[in-house]
Amino acid sequence: LGTINRYQCDALVRMVYNTDETPEHLVPVVQRMASPNDPTGEMDVEQFSHFISEHMELLAPAFDLQTRLRSRLFGQGFWKSLTDRRTADFGELASAEDILLRKRREVAAEDRKLKTRRTKGGRTHMRINPDMLDSRSKSALLDSRVEDEDLQGVPNQSEPDSGKPSDVDSEAGSEDENIYKVEGMLSERQQAALQAYTTVTRLEHQFASAMGQFREREIAMYNRKGEKHLISKERLQESIDSYNELATEAAKLKHTFQVAVNDLHVFGAESLQETERQQYVQCIAEVDEICSAWFESKEGKIYLKMVSKEHALQMTDGGNRFGMVSKAELAAGQKRARDEYISKKGKERAEEIAERFVQLQEKHKQRINSLVKTYNLMLEEYEEAVVKWQWQRLHDDESDEAYFTCPGMGVIVWMEPFLFNVAGICEDTACDNQATRRCATCNHEYCADCDMIVHAYGAAQNHTLRMDIPVEETEWREKVQTLPKHLRSAVTKSICVDGIEVTRRQLLAQQSHDAALEVESGD
Repeated sequence: LGTINRYQCDALVRMVYNTDETPEHLVPVVQRMASPNDPTGEMDVEQFSHFISEHMELLAPAFDLQTRLRSRLFGQGFWKSLTDRRTADFGELASAEDILLRKRREVAAEDRKLKTRRTKGGRTHMRINPDMLDSRSKSALLDSRVEDEDLQGVPNQSEPDSGKPSDVDSEAGSEDENIYKVEGMLSERQQAALQAYTTVTRLEHQFASAMGQFREREIAMYNRKGEKHLISKERLQESIDSYNELATEAAKLKHTFQVAVNDLHVFGAESLQETERQQYVQCIAEVDEICSAWFESKEGKIYLKMVSKEHALQMTDGGNRFGMVSKAELAAGQKRARDEYISKKGKERAEEIAERFVQLQEKHKQRINSLVKTYNLMLEEYEEAVVKWQWQRLHDDESDEAYFTCPGMGVIVWMEPFLFNVAGICEDTACDNQATRRCATCNHEYCADCDMIVHAYGAAQNHTLRMDIPVEETEWREKVQTLPKHLRSAVTKSICVDGIEVTRRQLLAQQSHDAALEVESGD
């Protein structure tokens, strides 16, 4: 709504009293608008209204004219009732622009609800297509912002009813929403994101099916081994071979699936960022077109006429002594009013776009995290470190026992590594020495002195499963401590015991070994 300073107020007083000089008895009143902190006496509408209510003599002729007009036209009671109703509906200091826009939105809301009630009696329900609207209709649609509550929850009768969707379909529909779809020409990143999305959607079901078959065979294998004295060695070997084949197929499929998820993780985020930039560019052209059409409407012309005069007065420091401005100054004020309105609408649209793409980025992250967690996948940033330094549990067919290996160190241990004390510090609260002894009974590690003291009395005297910490684990801990915190957490979180994942890592290691041999033979 703008502000007014004491110079503009002085011009207003001279115009109201129709004099070239400010009346002497009003000069001290106008000067009271100024303060030591603000010599110009800048005031907004609310402050100026309060100032005038305390010094009504400033605009006494205008108030006298208002009183006479109200008395001759319908009487004072009629105008007081209108003032009270306007204050109740729009507030005491509502501008003419706000009142006009609110009335316009109310009319638009009534028109749209009336159209909705008319169409609900028919067999089809029409949806508004913004591309079919002219520029003036787009302006009304943009400014009204009325929620079409009557259409919420109404099915599209023009399409055949496919029946109630199953739980699987509804879940897939909620998770498989294609947030990477873009209309028009696609860039390389957008094409890569769509391709990765299609690949992930296709491989997700295939890998889930392969994983289910592997789990069933794994359970059958466990039962067969428990009854191996009742079946022949040939049948047991066939079962083991079938188990290994399923593990290999599932491992290859998992690797392809994991690569696709990593592509979606990278290209999806970049595609959303690129689409957001395109939306901003498109938004500028649309807002300019819509606002240009609105300025040609009746409401737009009223708005420009009202606001242009205010801007012109501000730019000319109150105009001439009668508070008037020239045509050139009024044109400059009109240009400023148009630019200000377009900037305001553009900012609103930009904020809507930014909020929408923040939600899309969050959906993208949730989708990737859900895939990683559900199918035990790894993102590319963790892949190399986790595969190299995480302990893996394997099975020895000859001894029928499990053993553990760390590919990064190339060692094999037959005792399960202890992951509760990766830092390798004595777990006694009063000691910070390096832990060298482990008690498998209480699952704690101490230095030699603390281990002897803790197990010297009470029930701890019966803890007989005490041993030195294996050298392989000590060296592994030293290596892991050099990794970044987020990688160290992923490596030490657990031991890899998943048969499909272990098989996948073995296949990758074999491929790397074969590739190295080919390079050596070529040299």
